[in-house]
Amino acid sequence: MTVTNSGPLDGVVVADFSRVLAGPYATMLLGDLGATVIKVESPVGDDTRHWGPPWTPDGESTYFLSINRNKRSIALDLRSSEGRGRGLALVRCADVMIENGTYALTNDVAHGMGIRHPSICRYEQFPTADRLLIIAAGNDRQFRALCECLGLPQLSDDPRFATNSARVAHRDQLIPLLGSVLRTGGADEWFATLTSAGVPCGPINDVVQGMQFAESLGLEPIVDVNGSAQVANPLRLSATPVSYRCRPPALGADEDEILAWLDRPENENTESDQAGIADRAGREAG
Repeated sequence: MTVTNSGPLDGVVVADFSRVLAGPYATMLLGDLGATVIKVESPVGDDTRHWGPPWTPDGESTYFLSINRNKRSIALDLRSSEGRGRGLALVRCADVMIENGTYALTNDVAHGMGIRHPSICRYEQFPTADRLLIIAAGNDRQFRALCECLGLPQLSDDPRFATNSARVAHRDQLIPLLGSVLRTGGADEWFATLTSAGVPCGPINDVVQGMQFAESLGLEPIVDVNGSAQVANPLRLSATPVSYRCRPPALGADEDEILAWLDRPENENTESDQAGIADRAGREAG
């Protein structure tokens, strides 16, 4: 399915210097909204081009394909003066520049707890009779409802578990009590029971189950973008819907066109020029 309507970001040029997952996913969403996204890669390409299996029959990384549609690609060696110059020229001509961020550290060291939350108890996964179920009872009302559903109403009045801070302090005592009951039913059964009582929860799905669940909600989770199966953008905009204009690009596929655009004299890099490359980027690949 290919939507040809103009998006809300039509005409916006994004210089995408990000790599791997978070940044490329963010810029893909901007591309879905109509922005012209120019993906800058090293001469060997984004790391995820080499991540697999799984691979497509043509040898492409499905990881890379899943987060890089609606983009143009140029390969620049930013360690060289020429590559840095090209990169700076792109930044000057673009409306938006995106790169991977960094993390700030505090004096509070978080230790690995898997899917558990260090400040909330019950917020973790539990085995059931058939598969895992995550429960996120984040306040006292939700915890009381959880206990009622499990037939353990006395736990919500137990001083060890009556408040969130008490439950966090006595986590190791509470987990077995809840877990022993949850194992007696299936994840879907508990999901229906707990959800109806206002307890946030959900079965932990594999990819196929996740797609099936989305379809059961009336969604269309998969779209075909010029032969590349893609997870659909979750946004639904009535007047300016998202569009799927081109499949993820081959490394450096648009280099000549992008460099020709950048090599124009600076006073010729006008808004109309940017609109021109945005229009060309909007054409379907192939």
